[in-house]
Amino acid sequence: MDLNQKIIDALNRVVAGKEDYVYDENFCRYVKNGHPSCLWGHVLVDLGIPAAHLETAYHSTAIQIVLHEEFAGTPDLVDIERAAAASQRAQDGRLETSGDRVERKTWGRARDIYIETIARLN
Repeated sequence: MDLNQKIIDALNRVVAGKEDYVYDENFCRYVKNGHPSCLWGHVLVDLGIPAAHLETAYHSTAIQIVLHEEFAGTPDLVDIERAAAASQRAQDGRLETSGDRVERKTWGRARDIYIETIARLN
């Protein structure tokens, strides 16, 4: 199974039953107090990246960097990174170009943005 499908499967598992949840931190903290915090923290742990590693090595690191370092050499990784970044910005309520704050999106919508973006890029 390719990385993109693994991410979609992980997103679906994490979001199941939490489609309307809105993350309430200022920005995505992958791990907080040893446990996944934001949507992408849950997804990355689901993909097998240890929570402790995310909390120390990737604190305040953009999702593109985490994916690039953890999955280097994966086909279509640039598109996966772009789609994940769009999803993370939606969760955090940030505009792509300016970073200005907008309404935060639900986890269900953030998942859908990943899926829509990756489909458009492929």
